Amino acid sequence: MSCSQILQEGCTGLDIDLSAQAVETLCRFYAELLKWNQKMNLVAKAGEKEIIESHFIDSLTLLPHITAMDKPCLLDVGTGAGFPGLALKAACPDLALTLVEPRTKRVTF
Repeated sequence: MSCSQILQEGCTGLDIDLSAQAVETLCRFYAELLKWNQKMNLVAKAGEKEIIESHFIDSLTLLPHITAMDKPCLLDVGTGAGFPGLALKAACPDLALTLVEPRTKRVTF
């Protein structure tokens, strides 16, 4: 299964509708995450489906709460590899997002 298929299937199961642009952005984020993960261990080594489900789709479970706000905003403290903040920003471009991460290696990513 491709990244986009796994995302669509997981979101459909949660009744979350992602735009084609959001799916594309999330899949690019996933590809970049895999590349950087080889250098600095951002997420545990796992299969494609497990990474997408446990990081991307889990993050997107907050989307209905974010999109229900008049002016959506999020402070993601200890964002690590960008979860849930970057995944939510990809799905909701109007989200005002602040990421906070104390570890320099993760900030570099």
